[in-house]
Amino acid sequence: MKFQMLFIISLMAIFTTSAVADTVVLMDEQKLKGKVISIDNKYALFELGGQQLKLERTKIKSITFEHESVENLLEYGK
Repeated sequence: MKFQMLFIISLMAIFTTSAVADTVVLMDEQKLKGKVISIDNKYALFELGGQQLKLERTKIKSITFEHESVENLLEYGK
């Protein structure tokens, strides 16, 4: 019973985390789900699984922001 409850809570945490992720689609159609930290003229800084990736903007096809992330960008300027 205790293990079953822990398993259910773990699944909920996984699905909740992925539900608020930004999506970056690279030119090779690879999709990355995580959090966009910052964007400038040359790079996008993206957090994926606790690691930060510096992606060249020329290699990015599109970025889809989740609503919560967009609100954070507007509010905090990050």
